[in-house]
Amino acid sequence: YIYAKSPIPNNAWLRAAVIKPGNRKVVHHVLVTIKTPQELQAGSRQGTAGNNFIDGFFAAYAPGAASVMFPEGTGKLLPAGSIMVFQMHYTATGKPETDSTEMGLYVCKEKPKVELKTRSAFNVQFQIPPGEANHETTAEYKFAKDSLLYEFLPHMHLRGAWFKYEAVYPDGKREVVLSVPNYDFKWQHLYRLKQPKLLPAGTRLVCRGGHDNSTQNPDNPDASKTVGFGDQTFNEMFIGYFNYSDIPVSTVA
Repeated sequence: YIYAKSPIPNNAWLRAAVIKPGNRKVVHHVLVTIKTPQELQAGSRQGTAGNNFIDGFFAAYAPGAASVMFPEGTGKLLPAGSIMVFQMHYTATGKPETDSTEMGLYVCKEKPKVELKTRSAFNVQFQIPPGEANHETTAEYKFAKDSLLYEFLPHMHLRGAWFKYEAVYPDGKREVVLSVPNYDFKWQHLYRLKQPKLLPAGTRLVCRGGHDNSTQNPDNPDASKTVGFGDQTFNEMFIGYFNYSDIPVSTVA
């Protein structure tokens, strides 16, 4: 965890926050979150400073992810005096390595219409049996307010096989909003909807996915072991990140 003070002295709305890995051989991923000095101090007392990335982030890099601007009309707020916490995950190569990862901040010329937020549906309780070719896991997130859904970033590790996001509306209607039938850890795409999806308050975003822990998976580190949630690549994850915005009350008919 690396801490850096915001280089912008005032409140700033950003149209993009792009992370450029310096050494792709060792940079597994980079997640950045924003904290106030007071939040960091409180977190240090509780033993959790900078360690809450699973439910969302400010900016991120993962293998295969493209650098893009935030959706039109949206932006992320970087408050004055913020501390940017970089979670750097490195993978050893067996020899000394160096890295100089950078993050570029692109400032909006004017305040965007809405604030873009990143949250997730996640599950940390799953256990994938040895040899299981399609072990299904689920997670969900419930929207408290009317929202616009823009983008998705599913995240699993080497046993990840497929991933699906489904909107379950308050009236019971169900709609698949993204299906990734062949998930590939080496190409963790950010999927953007052509048109943002309106989700009324009370809508549940349900994520379902499968892990392949069999010998038929050529990327499987070890098909003989039960696998659960963990930070290392040989462990697994199940996180359905997504980008959305609350709809301003004045625009809701």
